[in-house]
Amino acid sequence: IEGGALSIGYTGTYDTINILKTGLYCLDVRGAGTPIIDVSAYRCGGRSYGYKLLKKGTVLHACVGGAGKIGHSTSYISGGFNGGAAGRSYPYNDGKAWAGTGMSAAGATHIALMKGTLREIGASRKSQILIVAGGAGGGYYNDSKGLGGGLSGGDGNAPSGTSGGRVPTGGSQSIAGYDDHYYSSSPSG
Repeated sequence: IEGGALSIGYTGTYDTINILKTGLYCLDVRGAGTPIIDVSAYRCGGRSYGYKLLKKGTVLHACVGGAGKIGHSTSYISGGFNGGAAGRSYPYNDGKAWAGTGMSAAGATHIALMKGTLREIGASRKSQILIVAGGAGGGYYNDSKGLGGGLSGGDGNAPSGTSGGRVPTGGSQSIAGYDDHYYSSSPSG
């Protein structure tokens, strides 16, 4: 990539990058986003960048995260590729009814010295991971919280008209975020 940039989009797998010349390279990654309903926009994933001296012949593996998904049911909505958490519509009336629209979290984007998703690489081989940017968090309807992070993700918020639970929190590099567990009151709109 001498004198230029290489941009890799989402493929649902990993891409191989062969380093052809020894030099200092800028690694710039962005986690995938999650749709915000009725706003025609996305909540953004995190961004991480840094510089790494790479030798000729080094093989890198880039894995671009998949976007979060929208759902309108009581079942879980699968998360985006490469670690996005599942989402769902929120319960009310002590868990006996469901309303609203839920969104799953988006996947992270990373560059590593070995093939695979973050889960496949695993914590025991984290030294093989050069850089990661977290995907955007899931959410409810059109809230704009739950942003992805480089060091930590943004906190979410509670669906309007709910009580008796906790606000979902963003994860960090050392601990996962908490889900919301909202379970009482009826939605206000």
